[in-house]
Amino acid sequence: MGSFARLCQAIHLISKSLAFCRGASNGSDEVPQNSPPEEVGQLCRTLESLVRVNELEVTSRQLAFCSQSSVSYIGILLLQQHYWRRAGHKLEHDSTPNIFPETISALEPLDRISTTLCEGGYDLWQHLENGRCSLFLVELVYQGMLILLQMDKVWLAEEVQRKKELLGWLLSHMGKRWPLVAVYKRTLEARESILVIEDALT
Repeated sequence: MGSFARLCQAIHLISKSLAFCRGASNGSDEVPQNSPPEEVGQLCRTLESLVRVNELEVTSRQLAFCSQSSVSYIGILLLQQHYWRRAGHKLEHDSTPNIFPETISALEPLDRISTTLCEGGYDLWQHLENGRCSLFLVELVYQGMLILLQMDKVWLAEEVQRKKELLGWLLSHMGKRWPLVAVYKRTLEARESILVIEDALT
């Protein structure tokens, strides 16, 4: 399967993910609370499988990240957020099983990329500021930040804070190419404030 075909497949799968999230939100059927619905799990596994196929191209072409992987990971993170937002679903301090393994897999390359770029100095920073990053990667970083905000409740705060700072740095440096980043940053700040208020009220 060629790179364009894989990108089309990733977009098709993320469309299915969005359709599922809309349907589950509007439907009347109750979704099981203690485990992800089978369709969610299957979509996550399929998206991650597509990422594994993409790894060959990433390695052979020495890409920092590719659009096919970005789109696939976005789909996984959207499904994770949907699962957390379901009516009646609460994150408890011992509920790490409620974090999909595919979500952890999606966050790992983001952490690796942001660390490499942050420690790489001015030359690598210029790649970001000169526009050598796709809008798919911007969206993925934003979705990753939303996940980390929620994971504050169930993971070691110090580790989550480190990841948030790195992704925040990465998002800021992509802002010179993509003005949409400013909107994302305001949304993240508002979301973080809401979570703080919710924690104070519980």
